[in-house]
Amino acid sequence: MEQTEWLVDGDDTAAITLDGRRFASGDSGAPMLCSLFCKSMGRHVHISPCRADIEDDGCREEGVEHIPSAPGTKQYDWITHRFKDPYTNTEQAEFDLCDRRCPGEEHDPTINPGAGPSMCMLPLFHPPASEERAPVHGHVSPDGHVYECKNPAALRRSFHIYFAIDRSGSMRLTDCRPLPNTPASRRIVQNADNRFGAALSSIYGFWLAREGAQRGSGTAGVHKDAYTVIAFDHETEVVYSNDVGSTADQLLDRLPRDATEDGGTNFTDTLRLLQRELENTGASER
Repeated sequence: MEQTEWLVDGDDTAAITLDGRRFASGDSGAPMLCSLFCKSMGRHVHISPCRADIEDDGCREEGVEHIPSAPGTKQYDWITHRFKDPYTNTEQAEFDLCDRRCPGEEHDPTINPGAGPSMCMLPLFHPPASEERAPVHGHVSPDGHVYECKNPAALRRSFHIYFAIDRSGSMRLTDCRPLPNTPASRRIVQNADNRFGAALSSIYGFWLAREGAQRGSGTAGVHKDAYTVIAFDHETEVVYSNDVGSTADQLLDRLPRDATEDGGTNFTDTLRLLQRELENTGASER
């Protein structure tokens, strides 16, 4: 390793510690034996001058992936661990597998003492996998890596969120209106182009954001949250209680279309009803 140097992903202070020694980007590999340190690192890749500069179609050969960089700059490739000796067959097979780790906190020993990494099951530099390749008890990440562990997004904490919506007569004032150019804007303004519509628009946007966060994390289904909605003026009612699984559009369709014309605001009964819903539907998992 006399002509090698370390490259550690991260900012200028990024470093790793192996066998009691600390290494940062730019440190020389000369004092080390590859057979000692590469085994300690497990799955990883090396960087080499771009193979296309050496041979035609070099970047497309097995075990090579080009590193995108600006034109006119020196070009490099990621390469597999091509150094076969003095490694065992088991170690060589491990080096041929993808080096991506599941980012779930359950694999972080600083959070979960004794935990170990969950590595992608596919070969190094594999194309993105489809959802159909997910193991029975595992998952496929949004960027196409296959893990035998549960989807960390599905393990994240979900919430039971309670809404109390004022539909009294003052909510018919038009000093505030629904947000324009949202998927539900037209539906809302048809009946409530006023303060009440602005409240519906805000709640709908929140529900959409929660749906997007769940889908972006690869969680199956729409959302894992539970929603309870209370509407009130001089009277109170539970519109729905402990709803899990309805889409944002389905939830919106079940809300009142507009505020009442002359209703008052009965905060006392609203808070009592909210307390009763909390006592009846609250759960430790949310």
